[in-house]
Amino acid sequence: MGLFQRLAELFSGGNESERKKKRLLKDIGKQLSKQKNKFYKPQGKEVLPGLAKFFYNMYRIVSSAQILLENAKSSGVLKVIIIESFLSDEQKELLAEFSEESIQQRAEKEDVKELSSALKEHIITFFSYFNTERITKINGTYRLFHVFMQILNFDYYFMLKKFDSNMPERNFTGYTPSFDVINAKYILDDMKDFLEILPLLETDADWDGLFDILKSFKSAEIISRNDWKKLLRVLINLRNSENLLLTVRHLTDDPYYKTASHPSKENIVEDYLQKIKTQTELAIQKISQSRRTSKIDSLAKILFGTDAAQRMQNYTDKGNILFSKKMLSGYTYIAPVNYLKAFLLDYAKGGIKEIVDLFVIKAQWAVDIDSTQLSEAYHQLLRISDDLKILDDSLAEEAETGIKLKTLVIKSDKDPNSFSVLKKLIGEINDKALRLVRDSGQILVGLAKNIKSLLDEYNRHGKETVVNWKELETAADNKISEKLSAVYKKIYYFIQLIQLFLK
Repeated sequence: MGLFQRLAELFSGGNESERKKKRLLKDIGKQLSKQKNKFYKPQGKEVLPGLAKFFYNMYRIVSSAQILLENAKSSGVLKVIIIESFLSDEQKELLAEFSEESIQQRAEKEDVKELSSALKEHIITFFSYFNTERITKINGTYRLFHVFMQILNFDYYFMLKKFDSNMPERNFTGYTPSFDVINAKYILDDMKDFLEILPLLETDADWDGLFDILKSFKSAEIISRNDWKKLLRVLINLRNSENLLLTVRHLTDDPYYKTASHPSKENIVEDYLQKIKTQTELAIQKISQSRRTSKIDSLAKILFGTDAAQRMQNYTDKGNILFSKKMLSGYTYIAPVNYLKAFLLDYAKGGIKEIVDLFVIKAQWAVDIDSTQLSEAYHQLLRISDDLKILDDSLAEEAETGIKLKTLVIKSDKDPNSFSVLKKLIGEINDKALRLVRDSGQILVGLAKNIKSLLDEYNRHGKETVVNWKELETAADNKISEKLSAVYKKIYYFIQLIQLFLK
């Protein structure tokens, strides 16, 4: 360094910060030499057996808790136990109503819609218990548990092995460790990690309350409470004395070194309440779905003698295999479309046709428009049947749409545009299927009204619509009432069946 540069630094104070740093480090060394607990030797930057004994005593106290709570930090059950420890008996009784078993039992006696409404009200009431004060206490307890777990999860054994390489793990009775003086740099990271925990310790925290909860969780005392209280006082004193912090500052030649703690900010109450709400809704949905499925099966068996009426050739579950690897929903109206196809084949061209032929061809109507409505409704059903066949045939492997679907599936692996086109095409196919189901429902509702009107007129011996009932009786082998009633019931059951898919 040249003369002029030294003179410039002398006048500018360029080395002042470095001189200040050295003074501070020297003062820190003096402070450490005067500490009651001899953990560190500034000259030579060595850590003494006293520090190892300090951590060994901690290791001995928390060792059993380490084993008992090995996976507790990720336990959802423990979070629930913490939260529910703040509930009164009355609140716990209300909570029990949200269990799937309780909901199932009530559903056997109550209307599902009314039960759903009642449970929603009870959820609102239950949620209201969790005011700001209670939520703060619950989350505070969980934060305390988080601090306790940081104490437990500190790797004492790994650190202590650096002082005594022969020390076995968790053997506090059969082995007496012999700790050596070691270079402090070997445990620098360990000390930094431990320093992050110390600021989180709370002297007035409800540790007994936490340990009661943990005892309930594991059905055993987690730790000696007296030993923990003594240890806590020692840790607070260590934090207040800054012995360990000063050691790290001196060792790193950084008199300004500060720790960065990581307190838990998790709001366990919010997730807990959302889970209760979701589970309750799912339980109701499960019951509703079960009843819906049961009703569908029952109606299908009445109509077709089986709960599975497979009449389509291509718009089927088997046809959906083509789309399964593409994460596409595929054909979404398989059940109602197949039931519709079966109904049209079994009844539109059977019992319904017989009634239509009887009343359109042989009946004498007071107003011709009434017979026209009956005839038109029937022919609309036949057109629906034709359209179903056209739709189904178009999906065959050799048909134009079927070929296009298969080609797009193959191309979609490498071409995003092909995937979009495929998705759109499947949507259009499903729209056609849904439209046919809806249209058939509307047609059958009108047809059922006409048949019911004829049945009522016949049973009361009226002649407002049809004037030649006696001739029709002869043509129908005196079974007009039976035939009208049978067809009406089939249509009525089918409309109920279809509506279950359209809600």
